[in-house]
Amino acid sequence: MMRYILFFTFFSLLSVGTGQQTILKMDVGSMEENIYKGEKGPNKKKFTKSFVTAGISYDYYIQDFAKEIVPNFPERSFAFSLGALHKRKLNNVFSAGFDYYLGFKNVTVTDIGFIMGTPDVADYNREKFTFFTLGTTPWLRINYGPKRGNTLGSYIDFGGYGNWHFHSRHRFINAAEKFMGTKDRVVTLSRPGYLFNLEYGAVLRFGFKNILLYNHFRLSRLVNNAPFDTGASDLPRFTTGVMIGFW
Repeated sequence: MMRYILFFTFFSLLSVGTGQQTILKMDVGSMEENIYKGEKGPNKKKFTKSFVTAGISYDYYIQDFAKEIVPNFPERSFAFSLGALHKRKLNNVFSAGFDYYLGFKNVTVTDIGFIMGTPDVADYNREKFTFFTLGTTPWLRINYGPKRGNTLGSYIDFGGYGNWHFHSRHRFINAAEKFMGTKDRVVTLSRPGYLFNLEYGAVLRFGFKNILLYNHFRLSRLVNNAPFDTGASDLPRFTTGVMIGFW
């Protein structure tokens, strides 16, 4: 009889120990999962993802009698960037963050030769400015609709941006007639001294989930034409486009 009692007692202790081990494993896993869910995600405390942007450059020329901004072809003036976004949630309404990106911007102007000291403009029918950029955009986000689950919902961003043009080009092109079988004649001025390397401005963005409409307004100058004393003095200040996040 004693043998059966000891066997039953040992089996009971073994069952309790195994059950405790399983419970502990489940609790640890649940804790890790809860911590992850509480800290990271589109509508959580921390959020980091990549994005791509595409836009056009333009300006308003109303009452610009002094031609302080040279006219351009918006359909030939485009901007692209590829970067990452980091967001930190402050509460259900406010978030703060910044972007960092690698960008490219091309501006084709209509008034060829508005900067003195360039090649003989009579021989060219197209003029382009190209900038290769490293930049960052700090911003403050306001969300409307606090009950949005673990998504970004609808929001508006206010911020500023700063760009460093690590390379720039000023190009004059004589577009050849294709039926004549000739090639385009191109003059390229790399890193000319009259193009500034630093650029900064204001940012306004409207977003829904992973799609944003953005507008950049440049506050700094791109062209230093003081030595040339010309009428038109700078390139278009606005860039408008769409930003798509990969999340």
